[in-house]
Amino acid sequence: MTVRRRKRGFTLTELMVSLVVLGLVGSIVMALLVQAVKMYKKGFAEKTASDRAALALQVMLPEIREAINVDYPGPSRIEFTLPRKDNDGSNYVNPTTYSLEAGLQVCYYLSDATGGLETPDGPLLWRATKQPAETYFHPERVIAPGIDHLTITYAPSVDLLELVKVEVGVRAAAHPGSANRVIIGEVAMRNR
Repeated sequence: MTVRRRKRGFTLTELMVSLVVLGLVGSIVMALLVQAVKMYKKGFAEKTASDRAALALQVMLPEIREAINVDYPGPSRIEFTLPRKDNDGSNYVNPTTYSLEAGLQVCYYLSDATGGLETPDGPLLWRATKQPAETYFHPERVIAPGIDHLTITYAPSVDLLELVKVEVGVRAAAHPGSANRVIIGEVAMRNR
């Protein structure tokens, strides 16, 4: 007597159950991947915004620290005078008065792509300069794009410590749930 062995395969029911389970697992994995990509984009947008605000402060604060005087025309604009430089790059000291002499004047402000001082509240942080004998500031370069707001507080004090506080707010990319970033820096003027 010969025994026949039947080859056993998948039944239609087993195949359908396997496909349903595989579909559920695939849907869960896909939902997790989509959520991870959204979180990555949100984090990247917020990090980029933080970097732009930090860059703006890294450019502005060292120059403000060196200022010999500050003209404060408003909360979103600052003008200050840097000391005149000697031939070797050090600050020039007048030999008769033993004081620093005025040099380049610098202005930080928000404007549009034209860089005009008369178009405030633009998304670009500009640096403009003028020589002591000049009347008008000349837009020099954009420091940071996508700036939402710039708030500058100048606080001269009785004890001759003059502080300048700069708050830079940057829009995160137009990503749902992204938070705008605000970075605050404070500097004491050393040449006052």
